[in-house]
Amino acid sequence: MGVPTDVLTAGITAITQASAEASAGTVVRAKNGEGEIKGILMGKKTISMSVSGYSDNKLGAQLGDSITVGTVGGIVISSSIEASAEDFTKFSAEGRAISGGIV
Repeated sequence: MGVPTDVLTAGITAITQASAEASAGTVVRAKNGEGEIKGILMGKKTISMSVSGYSDNKLGAQLGDSITVGTVGGIVISSSIEASAEDFTKFSAEGRAISGGIV
Protein backbone atom coordinates (compact mmCIF):
# COMPACT_ATOMS: atom_id res chain seq x y z
CA MET A 1 0.00 0.00 0.00
CA GLY A 2 2.87 2.43 0.72
CA VAL A 3 2.84 5.76 2.49
CA PRO A 4 -0.35 7.79 1.96
CA THR A 5 0.13 10.93 -0.10
CA ASP A 6 -2.97 12.59 1.34
CA VAL A 7 -1.52 13.70 4.68
CA LEU A 8 -1.57 17.35 5.67
CA THR A 9 0.11 19.03 8.61
CA ALA A 10 2.11 22.22 9.00
CA GLY A 11 5.37 22.27 7.05
CA ILE A 12 5.68 18.61 5.98
CA THR A 13 7.98 18.32 3.01
CA ALA A 14 8.26 14.50 2.83
CA ILE A 15 6.16 11.91 4.68
CA THR A 16 7.86 8.68 5.74
CA GLN A 17 5.01 7.12 7.76
CA ALA A 18 1.33 7.86 8.34
CA SER A 19 -1.54 5.96 9.93
CA ALA A 20 -5.03 6.49 11.34
CA GLU A 21 -6.96 4.11 13.58
CA ALA A 22 -10.49 4.42 14.95
CA SER A 23 -11.84 2.96 18.18
CA ALA A 24 -15.04 3.39 20.14
CA GLY A 25 -14.47 5.72 23.08
CA THR A 26 -17.04 3.99 25.32
CA VAL A 27 -18.65 0.56 25.11
CA VAL A 28 -21.42 -0.29 27.60
CA ARG A 29 -23.10 -3.71 27.64
CA ALA A 30 -26.55 -3.99 29.27
CA LYS A 31 -27.38 -7.44 30.66
CA ASN A 32 -30.67 -8.86 31.88
CA GLY A 33 -31.22 -10.89 35.09
CA GLU A 34 -29.83 -14.05 33.46
CA GLY A 35 -26.62 -12.33 32.40
CA GLU A 36 -27.52 -12.19 28.70
CA ILE A 37 -26.50 -9.06 26.80
CA LYS A 38 -29.65 -7.20 25.78
CA GLY A 39 -28.11 -4.00 24.46
CA ILE A 40 -24.82 -2.35 23.61
CA LEU A 41 -24.17 1.39 23.69
CA MET A 42 -21.08 2.62 21.86
CA GLY A 43 -19.82 6.15 22.38
CA LYS A 44 -18.27 8.44 19.82
CA LYS A 45 -15.30 7.19 17.86
CA THR A 46 -11.86 8.34 18.84
CA ILE A 47 -9.42 8.46 15.95
CA SER A 48 -5.69 8.40 16.57
CA MET A 49 -3.31 9.50 13.85
CA SER A 50 0.46 9.38 13.61
CA VAL A 51 2.80 10.94 11.08
CA SER A 52 6.56 10.92 10.67
CA GLY A 53 8.43 12.93 8.11
CA TYR A 54 10.70 15.77 7.17
CA SER A 55 9.82 19.42 7.42
CA ASP A 56 11.38 22.64 6.21
CA ASN A 57 9.95 24.17 9.39
CA LYS A 58 12.64 24.04 12.11
CA LEU A 59 9.98 23.41 14.78
CA GLY A 60 8.21 20.47 13.10
CA ALA A 61 4.55 20.03 13.99
CA GLN A 62 3.33 22.03 16.98
CA LEU A 63 0.68 21.17 19.58
CA GLY A 64 -2.72 22.30 18.34
CA ASP A 65 -1.73 22.32 14.63
CA SER A 66 -4.23 20.71 12.26
CA ILE A 67 -3.40 17.24 11.00
CA THR A 68 -5.26 15.32 8.29
CA VAL A 69 -4.66 11.70 7.31
CA GLY A 70 -6.84 10.65 4.37
CA THR A 71 -10.29 12.06 5.08
CA VAL A 72 -9.81 12.33 8.86
CA GLY A 73 -8.88 15.67 10.39
CA GLY A 74 -7.80 16.37 13.94
CA ILE A 75 -5.27 18.27 16.02
CA VAL A 76 -1.69 17.50 17.01
CA ILE A 77 -1.53 16.30 20.63
CA SER A 78 2.18 15.40 20.75
CA SER A 79 5.21 16.09 18.61
CA SER A 80 8.90 15.30 18.83
CA ILE A 81 11.97 16.24 16.84
CA GLU A 82 14.12 13.24 15.97
CA ALA A 83 16.87 15.03 14.05
CA SER A 84 17.61 18.52 12.84
CA ALA A 85 19.93 20.02 10.25
CA GLU A 86 20.27 23.38 8.59
CA ASP A 87 17.74 22.62 5.85
CA PHE A 88 15.29 20.19 7.45
CA THR A 89 13.82 18.74 10.64
CA LYS A 90 12.87 15.08 11.01
CA PHE A 91 9.90 14.80 13.36
CA SER A 92 7.00 12.65 14.42
CA ALA A 93 3.57 13.80 15.52
CA GLU A 94 0.43 12.23 16.93
CA GLY A 95 -3.05 13.61 16.41
CA ARG A 96 -6.51 12.93 17.76
CA ALA A 97 -10.03 13.46 16.46
CA ILE A 98 -13.47 12.69 17.91
CA SER A 99 -16.25 11.14 15.77
CA GLY A 100 -16.02 10.90 12.01
CA GLY A 101 -14.65 7.83 10.31
CA ILE A 102 -11.89 6.39 8.21
CA VAL A 103 -12.64 5.88 4.54
